[in-house]
Amino acid sequence: MLERGEQVSPLFVLQSPMKCYDILFPLAIGPLTYLCPDELAHKAEPGMLVSAPVRNKIVQGILLSKNADPPAGPLKQLADIHGETPALSKGMLRLLAWMSDYYIAKPGVILKQTVPAELFERTKQRGRKDLPDGGELTLPEVRQEDLLPVTGSVSEKKYRTFLLHSPSDLYEYAAVASLLQTATNAVVVVPEIARAETLFHELDRLYPGRVCMLHSDMARGRRSEYMEGILSGKYDIVVGTRMALFAPLKKVSLIALLHEPSSFYKMEEGILYHVRDAAVMRGFFEKTTVLLSSVSPSIDSYYNALSGKYTLIRPEADIGRPRPTIVDMRFSKKASPAVSKEAAMLAGSRLRAGKNVMFVINRKGYSSLLCRECENTEACPDCSIPLVMYKEEKVLRCTYCGKKQAIPLLCSRCRSPKLEPIGSGTERIQEQIEGLLKTTAVRFDSDLIKKRTDVIKLLETIKDGQPNLLIGTKLLTTHLTPRHMFSLVVVLNIDASMNFPDFRATEKTYMELASIREHIEPGGSMIIQTRAPGHYLLTCFKNGEYQAFVSEELRIRRSLLFPPFSRFLNIKVSGRTDISGSIAKATKEADAQIDVLGPVEGRDRKRGIEISLLLKSADRKALNRVARKAIGRYEGRRDVRITIDVDPV
Repeated sequence: MLERGEQVSPLFVLQSPMKCYDILFPLAIGPLTYLCPDELAHKAEPGMLVSAPVRNKIVQGILLSKNADPPAGPLKQLADIHGETPALSKGMLRLLAWMSDYYIAKPGVILKQTVPAELFERTKQRGRKDLPDGGELTLPEVRQEDLLPVTGSVSEKKYRTFLLHSPSDLYEYAAVASLLQTATNAVVVVPEIARAETLFHELDRLYPGRVCMLHSDMARGRRSEYMEGILSGKYDIVVGTRMALFAPLKKVSLIALLHEPSSFYKMEEGILYHVRDAAVMRGFFEKTTVLLSSVSPSIDSYYNALSGKYTLIRPEADIGRPRPTIVDMRFSKKASPAVSKEAAMLAGSRLRAGKNVMFVINRKGYSSLLCRECENTEACPDCSIPLVMYKEEKVLRCTYCGKKQAIPLLCSRCRSPKLEPIGSGTERIQEQIEGLLKTTAVRFDSDLIKKRTDVIKLLETIKDGQPNLLIGTKLLTTHLTPRHMFSLVVVLNIDASMNFPDFRATEKTYMELASIREHIEPGGSMIIQTRAPGHYLLTCFKNGEYQAFVSEELRIRRSLLFPPFSRFLNIKVSGRTDISGSIAKATKEADAQIDVLGPVEGRDRKRGIEISLLLKSADRKALNRVARKAIGRYEGRRDVRITIDVDPV
């Protein structure tokens, strides 16, 4: 229900012939109704940027629509309407409304979390510095006939979503660059800042003066400058991370979202929306063409293409990717506990030849600590999660809450001194590999990477003509750009990723492998170490049979009625008091069309008890209805936090 403006003299009016309008602010509230003074009435239309009093302050917001049935009582007046044309299009307003409904969130919070804040708060540019330019990329040739369906859709100015199964990362860039020859007012979204800057420089070279960039790490003054340019029409191509998707471009003709399965597109804080889905819906509401692309599209998107919702494009191109070598760690000779002799020997020869080598492992730290007497693994007293040993710091640390403690001399359960490290994290792998190869390695994981300058500093170690040995988690690969290439990549213990307790584990692992392979130079090699060499994932990846992999994944998920054959919605409720009884009651009232998994009780590091509830159904509206009923029990309670994750990944 719409709320009315607050009653603060002298801005409110008890009775007036003035028209009323609903205004949305980037605040955790719903729309508020205001009177529009006659002198501003000629500018009052949906999407206009306005100023109005909220809680004794003048705040900028967006005019939504005329209110023909305003709430009773006194209403405040709008202070001003800015500009001559709407800041947000009607399509953007419909997108925000859809996101509010789909993700069960207040529309003001959606506005605050999506549209760049510089639309409401302009900041002057100070000390402008040129963005770093890593040099021109060599983009592959794109056959125009492959993109004819997309260019035709752009010309016709109608909604249609295409899925480009790209031969390579660089082909994605080349395809977008080609489409921009005819597309105007285009949005290009990439998952990481490093990729955004790389693509920005490339497109700015091709289309000088037309391109701007938006991402969270930019100075606010620069973002303000670019936002001014977007609103004035100076820039008609916006490149960036998720922020770019919500740029206030008018009459958008193309929305391109590259590397579409990236986990960076799914929000982890605030409203947990998915950028890919928001991109498709913006295209739908704006009646524009959407291009999703990846070297290994997500199962959901590929299924949408197979079912006719999207149009699949698969260009024929000979990229010359290396055929990975699968090493069976059950029988192969080992140079160390975690590294095969084959991988160690090849890494040594490549380094001696002046090449770059990368080892990838899915675990940071040194190891866990196991008691050989009672088989107890030292765990966090608060979270019950196994602690990770960090040899350099001489501590055990919880990867969930961050709690540290000294490495014990005795087992916490049986008091035995027989404590041994088990497993291998990046720190232990670094120790083993440096011992094997007699060289210094650069470690790259979240323990060392705290801010973006750390990333830049570490990546500067990869220089042409200078051999480098890098060891890192998958965090390393997410920060690499097409300029970072390796002669050899060794993936250690892929089984841990494949067997992670997540129905999407094999899909995510395939995509990580595909992403890693993009950074192998021509003539380079890829080694994957495993104890399950016959797994269908590895067979399909080795043979380049992505469609066969998708078919097997869909077969398994169909038998279990997992997405895309159903929808998931996760509810987490955390608080200081026991709320399991209340959430269980809400569970019993669930719709018959919904399967309820849980509730499962856990620990929240800030609020104590956490109850998690997973809902599954083929009926999205039924899920939404039950979720609203469940969270309604805690509405307004400050001692309880509710997190809704629609379509969790």
